Amino acid sequence: MTTDARRLSAPELERLRRRAVAAVTAGLSQGRVPTMFGVSRKTAGVWVRAYQATGEQAFPPQRRGRRVGECLALSGE
Repeated sequence: MTTDARRLSAPELERLRRRAVAAVTAGLSQGRVPTMFGVSRKTAGVWVRAYQATGEQAFPPQRRGRRVGECLALSGE
C-alpha cells in the first residue's frame, strides 16, 4: 500500500482495519502487519487490542478532529 491511511475514506479505513486484524488473527505477526498495510506499528496494535476488547464494534470509523464549533477563530459576537 502506498497511500497514507489517514487520507482514506471511512469505508476504506474500515476495510483496512478489518484486513489488518484478520491477518493478525490468522497468525501473522503484529510486526509484519504495519509494513503490509502501510500503517504504524502502534496503530496496528491499537486496532488489534480494540478488536480483542470489543469485537465487531471496533471497526466502524469514528469521527476525527475537533468537534463542530470548537476552537473557532472568531467568537459568536
